[in-house]
Amino acid sequence: MPLPSSGAINLDDLRDEYGRTGTTKISDYYAGGSIVAAGSTGDGGAIPTSGTIALSDFRGHARWLDTQTVTVAAVASPYPTFYYGFYTSKSLGSIDDGTSNIYSGATIYGIYWKTGNYVELRMIGGRANSGWTNMVITNEDGTAFTYARTDAAYFSAYGITVWTWSGETTNPYNGEVGNDNDVTWNGG
Repeated sequence: MPLPSSGAINLDDLRDEYGRTGTTKISDYYAGGSIVAAGSTGDGGAIPTSGTIALSDFRGHARWLDTQTVTVAAVASPYPTFYYGFYTSKSLGSIDDGTSNIYSGATIYGIYWKTGNYVELRMIGGRANSGWTNMVITNEDGTAFTYARTDAAYFSAYGITVWTWSGETTNPYNGEVGNDNDVTWNGG
């Protein structure tokens, strides 16, 4: 849930938003550091990466812009190529919401890993290559795989938008059919 756009914000609010424990200081929350994703924004713009940083920089900021749960399925199409995750055109898996908070309710058409070593995110309609920094797939074991938007090949035409991360030899879904995996987007 986003931090308040008005009123007081304290370090406990930041710690709670990021699921942190223990002692914390404001400098722990520079964008691009180990906690806050590079490119993260609040209501007033970009969260600083160095120098002066204030709690007010975090007004309206949320750790996650969107969260989906993908129930993993696998399909060979055509054999020996396998798809793991969720992909509407292959009748593969399911997704809990299936609409993007980042793109005003756009339909998510697929989030999958394909043998041949790539991960894809597909959305219906023409979508800008902006609005988020990273897509993170967290599997049942708690292992998180981060895919930076700027590292993806981007294509938007013919009523669909696709982000493709090539060279991804590890299946982020662990090949575990039937498991629920969280997919989240952060940044801005």
